[in-house]
Amino acid sequence: MHYYLIENMMGFEKPVEEGSLESLVLKKKTFDKDPTTSRIGSDPNEFLIKATYYIVPKHDWDIHDCPLIPVDLS
Repeated sequence: MHYYLIENMMGFEKPVEEGSLESLVLKKKTFDKDPTTSRIGSDPNEFLIKATYYIVPKHDWDIHDCPLIPVDLS
């Protein structure tokens, strides 16, 4: 079975890598230690947003029917 490593940043999700569960678990550990960050505003003291990562089976992630839209959980 194939899996996707998904990056979630502020509700926007995208597949980062595809592969076996074992290889993606190792990759996720690397990203968890040094996550992708995005700066809000131009001031270096502004808030940094860190990405979170999770692994999902490929058949559960349909990129064509799952547009990249923000998710508001409030």
